[in-house]
Amino acid sequence: MLKRIANWSRRLRYPRIVIFGQYKTGTTDFFYLIRNSLKKPPRELFESTLWEPLADDHNRPLLAKVMVPPGPPFAQNTIEYEAGVQTFRTFDRQIYLLRDPRDWLVSGIMFLPQAYTPFYRDRYAVDKLLALLRNKEHDSRSVPMLDLLAVILEPGGQTVNDWLPSLITNHYDRLFRFEDGLGSHLRLRYEDFVSGRVEAAEHYLGFRLNGSSKPTLMFPEHWTPAYGSVG
Repeated sequence: MLKRIANWSRRLRYPRIVIFGQYKTGTTDFFYLIRNSLKKPPRELFESTLWEPLADDHNRPLLAKVMVPPGPPFAQNTIEYEAGVQTFRTFDRQIYLLRDPRDWLVSGIMFLPQAYTPFYRDRYAVDKLLALLRNKEHDSRSVPMLDLLAVILEPGGQTVNDWLPSLITNHYDRLFRFEDGLGSHLRLRYEDFVSGRVEAAEHYLGFRLNGSSKPTLMFPEHWTPAYGSVG
């Protein structure tokens, strides 16, 4: 399949752009910034796991957002993913978004309650977390982030001491190995993107990023572009 896609790719007239990144690194806003800056509407492959060429791909840009799945303790079946992601490595413009791991951890902890089934099914744990968050809103130093994480993990029988070392040693090792396999690409820091420092990306893509980074009304996302708020 990869040979067929590679042959197809040589015939394309418009840019093929793929954004790689883990969750909570600004990939959605960067996707829309590029989409709304392109002169011709692209074929959108939003959080796709496989590129299958269509007949009219010759006549429009291609824009993909591909998530880098986490390693343990969030291990997923990566065999199918790795096969699919290879199809995007044929794209001529590949951008890898990275974020300061401290900020990413804070953002990830705030995202975890909606994704961790044992927690959101435990009403007592939910109420306890909400109370701690109210205290933290009043005084950001009153509740350490690791205390919030402990409350989220407790219903699943996990502890911070078990969960965090596994995240650091396995998850980030996976991110480094993923980038090593990309070949030619642009590394873009989340902190530069949210600060408007996108000149390197403009040079790499060959056009100005002057469109809106806002999603469509059909796919709203509430997101505060910030960093350095580790608590």
